[in-house]
Amino acid sequence: GRRQMLLHRRACGRAYADRTDILMLRAWVAIKRGLAGLFDFQGRSSRTDFWFYAIFVALIAFGFWSVVMSMELTRTFGDINQYAAQNPDKVTVSAGPGGYSVSIKDGAAGVGPDFGYLLNWITAIAVVSIGLLAAASVRRLHDTNRTGAWILLPMPFLFGGLWLMALVFQDFNSASEPDFGWFFMGFANNLIYMATLGFVVFLLLRSGTAGENRFGRRDMDEES
Repeated sequence: GRRQMLLHRRACGRAYADRTDILMLRAWVAIKRGLAGLFDFQGRSSRTDFWFYAIFVALIAFGFWSVVMSMELTRTFGDINQYAAQNPDKVTVSAGPGGYSVSIKDGAAGVGPDFGYLLNWITAIAVVSIGLLAAASVRRLHDTNRTGAWILLPMPFLFGGLWLMALVFQDFNSASEPDFGWFFMGFANNLIYMATLGFVVFLLLRSGTAGENRFGRRDMDEES
């Protein structure tokens, strides 16, 4: 009884390890295919290949953004601490469990996050991510027998949103009474962007057509 239980547990452990190895191998192959096909807008890509590759790109983008945010927050906190040391009468520090907050009376020009800098990084990361995913997305749509032009649907709202965000930051930094019209326009634009992006993701999640379609035949070694 006990010996059989131990053997069963070992067998389950080996089976789990084998499944994990197979999954990692599939992911690695999918990522290599995605990178190799950066400029290949022809043919088809399976759902499995595309999503392994898309998750890889998303993780890289998130990693870069985390580094940028961390560096900017470190710089901001350093500026705030320096301003607090030089102007103790204008700064109130409130300590609490797990952290503290700093309130600056009447504000302080130049103290705080550089939103223009962050927006430039957001734009750069978005452009690079789109470049990495464009061809793979087109091939994935081809696999569902749809034109790759569908990936263009959210683009005007993405870059329109970035432009509106720049206007909002500029207005809040320069105007004594900010115009909230830009903010609400950006909010409405972002809602449309999320809706169009969600629709494209829905298309990318659809299963591929069996056999050959108008975009050709998928490689037989690719999973659906």
